[in-house]
Amino acid sequence: LPSVEQVQSGTWWRVQPGLWAAACFLLFIGLCVAIQAYTMAPASDLGRNGDEAAHFVNSAMIRDYTVLGLGSNPVRFALDYYAHLPRVSIGHWPPFFHLVQASVFLLTGVSIAAALGFQAVIAGTATALTAAVVYQQAGRGWRGSMIGAAAGFAVLASPHLLRSLSTVMLDTFLAVLVVLSALAWAAYVRSGRAIWSVVFGLVASAAILTKGNAFGLGLLPIVYVALSGQLRLLANWQTWLSAGIVLVLTVPWYALTYRIVSDGFVYSWGMDYTARAIPALSRAALDSFGPVALAGFAVAVVAFSRRARRGDREETILSCAAAAAGLFLFQVVAPADLSPRYLIAILPCVLIVSACGIAMVAATLCRGSGTISRWLPATAVVVGLILNAGLTFRVPPTSPDTMNKVAHALLATPEPAPLVLVAAGTYGEGALIAAFAAFDELRAHYVVRATKAFATGNFMGSDYQARFSSAAETAKWIAEHRIGWLVLD
Repeated sequence: LPSVEQVQSGTWWRVQPGLWAAACFLLFIGLCVAIQAYTMAPASDLGRNGDEAAHFVNSAMIRDYTVLGLGSNPVRFALDYYAHLPRVSIGHWPPFFHLVQASVFLLTGVSIAAALGFQAVIAGTATALTAAVVYQQAGRGWRGSMIGAAAGFAVLASPHLLRSLSTVMLDTFLAVLVVLSALAWAAYVRSGRAIWSVVFGLVASAAILTKGNAFGLGLLPIVYVALSGQLRLLANWQTWLSAGIVLVLTVPWYALTYRIVSDGFVYSWGMDYTARAIPALSRAALDSFGPVALAGFAVAVVAFSRRARRGDREETILSCAAAAAGLFLFQVVAPADLSPRYLIAILPCVLIVSACGIAMVAATLCRGSGTISRWLPATAVVVGLILNAGLTFRVPPTSPDTMNKVAHALLATPEPAPLVLVAAGTYGEGALIAAFAAFDELRAHYVVRATKAFATGNFMGSDYQARFSSAAETAKWIAEHRIGWLVLD
């Protein structure tokens, strides 16, 4: 506990950074929950992105296997689960996020509200982590508190992070793992201890087993060496220890599942994709991070990479910059997609570096002596970060709940008609399947996807071919298969 003198002098923040970080954590989680309440997310269906129903069903399946099927054949259980809820897709995505969310479901039960509540906690963690690191680098005390909180608000104001609060997606969870990887690498560089290389390898592996674009963390040491000039790191066996951990833990999974994963790529490998990705993702970065943050990022990277002597602050900033650059570079090569939400993964790292760069500019412009020189730079940084948040902020749209209502209506009917055919786009199909995963606790119904029953095609539907040429053929198939309900969207 702080002494009376520390409380009276206002220096108690310096000895209790954990209390300040905990307060930020609760504040930002509360803001995330408030935003979800505004968008009506807890009562919404999961039809705002084509992937979120799959993430929800994957986690529900792991939870149900743990509760109902533990000890039975897991492949047989998964096949039966897919017959009821045909959005099981472990293999197309790695399992780490689904395992963590399944653990949440073990405590709360399978529900859309629990999944979205978990997203609020994740987003609050990413935001509070950014604030805490910036607070640590800006100097403990009221100045660091102001700057750290402003950096957290700047993260939360990113339009794609705001939108992700209403979806069950991987990107914000990945952002937490990416910034933790950067901090672990910085600790390794500072201490030279093998344990931190091991921690970096383990956290980076968890990130890669959450989503494939985290392979960009493999570029983090290379980019860091390029920025810092510390070539000795590449000759140190401890550095390669982390690389060995990542290879052992992640490569077997991707070797087994690459064919499934690549089936979901929107583009193809090659320079044509890269030439298209660089300008597209650069525009997305400006929209996601804001012009003030990007300018601060550039200032900090240039300034710190030129310093011959570096302390803890410089190592942390360069590590975060290297993590952000590594994932961005990997994204412009790996042709999965050009979705701006992929940049959520590097958002905390970018804002940590940006806050430092803005602070350097503010300190340079506000040089002087006396009382004003002590508070003016910190105020300028806070104003810059808030201005940046204002430039990126977009009011998130409200969430639909149509398919939840449909599922409740069908579950309330007394007729024994367990086969439900849903004819909709990918989002509508996924929303209804997720609704049955949440509400049909007995797993008494089978949802049938019209895009699979009435057509053939790959994962992305790019080679869609209709199976029937007339309404009569379609009606005959429906009758023969004893479809009880048809949901049209």
